[in-house]
Amino acid sequence: MNISNILSTGYDVHPFDNGLQIITPLTFSGDGEHISVYAKQVEKKWRLSDGGNAAMHTAAMGIKLTSGRMQQVASIMPNVKVHNWMLESITDEIHFAQSIADLMAAQHAVSVMATDWKPVATKANKAIIDAVGETLKSCYGEKVKKDVSITGASGHQFTLPFVVETDSPMYIDTITGHWTSIHYALGRMADLRMLSPESNRFIVIDEQAESYEQAATLLTDYATIIPFSRRSALLAA
Repeated sequence: MNISNILSTGYDVHPFDNGLQIITPLTFSGDGEHISVYAKQVEKKWRLSDGGNAAMHTAAMGIKLTSGRMQQVASIMPNVKVHNWMLESITDEIHFAQSIADLMAAQHAVSVMATDWKPVATKANKAIIDAVGETLKSCYGEKVKKDVSITGASGHQFTLPFVVETDSPMYIDTITGHWTSIHYALGRMADLRMLSPESNRFIVIDEQAESYEQAATLLTDYATIIPFSRRSALLAA
């Protein structure tokens, strides 16, 4: 398998310790250090790991990182586990690129959440939710269901702001530019994609947020990104 050919532009691949170091285009929050994923082939699978970098990065910031907090971050991404203070996952060749993206996102979540570890709302502010709801109901009427509870492929239960019960149901998340809420949205959509790969998944995000461009890049592999000002695009989806 040619790793470079299956990864998107912006990834650098280098030999490392009988395996590979994959330097991703995403950086840790705050200092611009690029996030890496380490890959080793084990029989017909690949073991991916952050090599403990997320934990070390947090420690270097002077922030106490507990095993519970590591588990909290890992729970965002359904395929990522914690072992000996490392974030890791096991994948096959078919899912290799997506597993790299998942592990990259989990590391970034550590660097964001570590600054406060405060509970964060998983939905956008009420004004944005109301506006998206009005847009949807103008076209779909009673087919629009709000605050829908879903059990993902991982077994975790989460709530989406909207599901539109058309012939091909639409699953819609609505978030602000707050990084922790972005990561939770990513986790919800990743879990939903595992449950139903062909599902129609959308994330509406306020494009005025400073984090919009980077967030859209991170989320685009998991759902169709729709800027809040162009939310009417949901009516043509």
